[in-house]
Amino acid sequence: MRQTIQFIFFSLIVVFQSCKKEDTTPNQSVNFSDEYILQHKGKYFIEIPDVYELAHVVMAVKYQNSNNNYFIRKNTSYFEELLIYFNQYKDSEIFEKFSYSETDFNENYAFRSNSYAYTLDNNYISSKGIYPKIWSPDIFKSLKNDVESFALKSDFNDFYLSHLDFYQSQISLYDSLIPINDIWQWLEEQFSSRYDCYKILISPLTTGSHNTNRFEVPEYKETIMFVSGLNKETNSLDTANIALNIRYVFTEIDHNYVNPVSDKYSNEITISMSNLRTWKSENQINGLYDNAYKIFNEYMTWAVYDLYISEKYPGNTFENIRQTTISKMENSRGFIKFQEFEDYLISLYRNRTDTEKIEDFYPQLLQWIKDNN
Repeated sequence: MRQTIQFIFFSLIVVFQSCKKEDTTPNQSVNFSDEYILQHKGKYFIEIPDVYELAHVVMAVKYQNSNNNYFIRKNTSYFEELLIYFNQYKDSEIFEKFSYSETDFNENYAFRSNSYAYTLDNNYISSKGIYPKIWSPDIFKSLKNDVESFALKSDFNDFYLSHLDFYQSQISLYDSLIPINDIWQWLEEQFSSRYDCYKILISPLTTGSHNTNRFEVPEYKETIMFVSGLNKETNSLDTANIALNIRYVFTEIDHNYVNPVSDKYSNEITISMSNLRTWKSENQINGLYDNAYKIFNEYMTWAVYDLYISEKYPGNTFENIRQTTISKMENSRGFIKFQEFEDYLISLYRNRTDTEKIEDFYPQLLQWIKDNN
């Protein structure tokens, strides 16, 4: 029996347009059938997919004693429950083959993200036949048989089905508090890119490890966000925490709008931000951002989030949220000139003409970066 939990929501307020490919995403082998497009166009989905959750379970068992909590949320009753269920199968070969630590960021993303390309049927894993590689390299594909053996041995499908009500409650809570349609509409007012479908993948086990990817054919464009969900055991659900969770998904969604514009200015970004040490201090969690293009996009996506929040929350609340953003970017993530960058972007935004969008500010921003490099 196969049953993947998802909610489907129609987007009634976003006008979709066909547009040519303007980014450099190497995802041309995606297989969107006419039926698939009809079922997904104009909608967003919040999902806790079966094989995606199975990948999380493998990582949770593997990293249960790790002091690093970047990939796996370990302070919930769900985590404790799955350990009781799955620890008796720790001798499965997958835990030898999956030989990474929780600080091997690229490898963990490559395992977890690519699991979404697969589906489960009575613990047997098969490709959906839709997505090519989602993250490079495709570590999940290389370990698929070992993951499947673990699923069969432990009867993961039974565990998954017995938690359907819990997964449903997680999805319902997320949708009730995170304004996906409003984010969608606002971003398409500020950028030229258009998408026909959003997919938001959550797991009760995801913590700070978020990423995104986008796929397209001429008549359909889809973007997928891998983010943490909400849990009443660990989230207070007050205004500040809701804004924090909006940030998690917003700063993945808006990569799909920021990056295509950055692609047009990639040479200018490299030249303007040539002295990387001016813009980033090295730490354990920012090693993946190893060139000007990636660093600029992190500055931009998080600053655009603050612009969105500035329009949705009262002034004092916005300032508190903004200070949290600045602290996270500069002190935790090592993007040390973020406040200065954001101050300049906010000034451009507040003094914009009626026809200007955020994407129109790239030339001024890049000149400012060059002057402060």
